[in-house]
Order: sequence, then structure tokens, then C-alpha cells
Amino acid sequence: MTKLFKEGPATISSHPTHRQGHKLKLVNTAGEMFQCDGCMERGHGPRYRCEPCNFDLHTCCALAPEAMEHHRLFPGCRFVLLREPLAAATANARGTLCDACGDRLHARGLVYHCADRDLDLHPTCASLPAQFTVGDHRFELAKESSRRCGRCREKCREFWFYRSHVDGEPLHLHVSCLKTMQALPSSSQNFAVADGEIMQVVSSPAMQGLLQSLPKRKTNGRSGLERFLTIVAGAIRVIIALIFGDPTAMIVAVAGAILNS
Repeated sequence: MTKLFKEGPATISSHPTHRQGHKLKLVNTAGEMFQCDGCMERGHGPRYRCEPCNFDLHTCCALAPEAMEHHRLFPGCRFVLLREPLAAATANARGTLCDACGDRLHARGLVYHCADRDLDLHPTCASLPAQFTVGDHRFELAKESSRRCGRCREKCREFWFYRSHVDGEPLHLHVSCLKTMQALPSSSQNFAVADGEIMQVVSSPAMQGLLQSLPKRKTNGRSGLERFLTIVAGAIRVIIALIFGDPTAMIVAVAGAILNS
């Protein structure tokens, strides 16, 4: 299995966003949610922490390079890591938005900026992998498609999404849509039959709502729908794990989907 997260050092001597200049230790508290003091986005799983100062950083923020010379979805662009977005006077009418997920950038948060094309990226979005696999299904990071997102049902015309085909059915999932979902359990997924239809029972209400919002599809009976939902749920868990920086949850989700495929 390809590792999507590089193993970071146990400690880093300091970080520019931590004014006290203390060493930061790599910790993992079993998926507990936190707010990154670098980009100001949420996270869970491994992070770099200063316990006395109650200071946390996503691993991708703590280890972010000062510059990215290229990005597959923005060819020819050079991104520089800034301590905070540029002044509001240079922002568009909606404010300074991340050009990956479309969410507003935090006024005092880390951001990657391309001056030539006036593009901005959250460090977490900039670190999303180009692709991953769940079972034998490949999910690819993309933008600008006429397909609709499986969650919000809006067309993917501007911001990033992961796309795949699951049992012949196209599936697109906006990064921004999955950012709104809470951390999901890595297991506890069950199915039941009610009134002749197969109903999925998932412990997370957010996951259940998303699966129920997917277009109705024809399947080869109960086993076909179970397999479809297992792959989709596994992919959703992987993407959320990637967004929030929890490789443990991601690995469990991938392994579960493989076992059920």
C-alpha cells in the first residue's frame, strides 16, 4: 500500500508561527479534534504540539516547504508560503478564498500564494494527494467538470473534487463538502432490509445523510448495493482523513473497503 503521509521527525526545534520558539513534539491522541494554530483549520490525529502553550500544528503545516514550484492542477504556478493571506484590499468580492476548496481563508492563517495568478491554497489542501485507491477503485483529484457532486448535487465547475467510477457509476465528491462533515468512525457500518429496499445504517449521521443523497441506481440485488455503499463510504472516510490529517483512520478505511470488495 502506498503511504500518503510521510513520517515526520519526533520533534522539531521550532516553528515561525510559534512565537515562544519552543520545541514541538509529534503526538497522536486517537483522533481528538483540534484547531491548527498555523492555518487555523480543524484537524484530528497526528500533530505537532507544544503542551505548555497549548499550541498545535497539522503535520503538513509544521513541515510545509517555503515554496511549491508546481502543482498538478495549477501547472506553471509557483506558490510561496505566507504567514497570513494578503490584505483584504487585494481580495475579490467574496473575500480571500482557497482556490482548492472554496472556503474563506483565515485572516491570521498560513496560506500558499501564487502572485502571478493570484491563487491561494490552504496548506492542507495543497498537500492533498493526486490520487488514492480504495479496493480496486482509483479516486483522482480534479477540477472543472460538468458532473454533479454526490453530496451537494452542484456541478463541479470551480473547486476541487475527487472523482471515480464505482461499479460503472460516476462519483464526484467536492473537497469542500467533505470538510463540513465531522470526523467519522473507521468501522461500525451495517446494512439492513426494510420494505424490500436495502437501507444503510451508519453510526455517523453525516455519513448516513451523504449516502442517502447519492443518486438512486440499479444494482444486482442486495450484494451489489452493499458493495457500492462500502466502497463509497470507504472513499469518503479516506478523503476526510486526508483533509484533517489522520492517516490511521485512512488506512483502516482503505483496508475495510478492500476486505469487503
